[in-house]
Amino acid sequence: MTGAIFEHWSSETFIQANWPCINVLAGSTTRLGGFSENHWQGFNLGLHVGDNVQHVQKNRQLLQTKLNLPGSPVWLDQVHGTRVAEIINETGSCSPSGSYSCTHSTMEADASFTRLSNKVLAVMTADCLPIIFAVKKLDKSEAAECLTDSKWIAIAHCGWRSLAGGILKNLIETYKGNREYIFAWMGPAISQDYFQVGEDVYQAFVNGENNSLTSQSHCSRHARYARHFIEDGKGKWRADLIGLAREKLLELGVENIYFGTEKEVSSGCTFSEPERFFSYRREATTGRIVTIIYRKDEAKVNVTQEPEI
Repeated sequence: MTGAIFEHWSSETFIQANWPCINVLAGSTTRLGGFSENHWQGFNLGLHVGDNVQHVQKNRQLLQTKLNLPGSPVWLDQVHGTRVAEIINETGSCSPSGSYSCTHSTMEADASFTRLSNKVLAVMTADCLPIIFAVKKLDKSEAAECLTDSKWIAIAHCGWRSLAGGILKNLIETYKGNREYIFAWMGPAISQDYFQVGEDVYQAFVNGENNSLTSQSHCSRHARYARHFIEDGKGKWRADLIGLAREKLLELGVENIYFGTEKEVSSGCTFSEPERFFSYRREATTGRIVTIIYRKDEAKVNVTQEPEI
C-alpha cells in the first residue's frame, strides 16, 4: 500500500450502508486506518492471515470503540460453504439443527442470522461479496401483523462457490415473513473487470440446479445468468459476482437491493482500489475488511452514544 498515511480511524474507515432500514447499524470497513503493517498495512481485522495478533486485536478493539458496538462481533469460521448459523443467545451460540447447523466450537459457517437486538453479525472479505439483510415496513399504514418476523437480520459471505451452492437460499429461508419486506445491501467486492474464472464457474451458474426445470424455464435461467459473464479467452470468463448475487436474490423474491453510499453508486471494487481495500486476488498475503450489522435495542436508542462515522 502506498500513498498518504491515515490516522488509526478516519471518516473513510467505515462505509455506512446506504439503505432505508432504520434502527440498525450496518456497513463495511476499508483498510484505511488501523495498526497493521507490511502486507496487512492498515485496518486488517483477520486473525487468520498471518498478521501480528496484537495489531489485529487493537484493530478489532478500535472497531468496537469507534462504532460504539454493544459487544464483540460474532466471528465465523468462513469456509466458502453454504452453512448458515443462527445466533440464539447472548453468548453467541448457534443453532445446531436443520440446514443451518454449525459447530458450537468453531462457528463454521458463511452466513448468520439472529432475532436478538445488540448482537453484531459479521463476515470478513478480501474480494468476495458481503451482503447484509434487514426487514423494513414499506408503508406506515400497513398492519403490524405484516411483519411477522420483523426482528430478523442476517449477513452472508458470498464467494462464487457458496453463491452457486445456494447459501442465499439457505439464509433467506430462515426468514418467516413476507419477503417483500426484506432489504439487502451489498458491500465492496471484486468487480467483473478483474474477476476471471474458468468454465466450471460459468457452468455452475448457467446450467446448475436445473434438473426440475422445464425446457423453457431452463432457457430463461440460462439467459439470466449468462449475461453476467463476458468471454475472456478459451475456457475463461469475467464474472459479475454482484450481478450473479442479485439474480439469486430476485429468484428468491428479494427485490429491495441496495449498493454503495449516499455519495457513490458502487460500494467499491476491492481489486482495483488498493488504497481502500484488501484483495486476495491482487496479493495472496493480505488482510481482511469486515462487514457488520446489528439491530439496536429500541429501548436504548435515544440514550446510547452515536458511532464515529
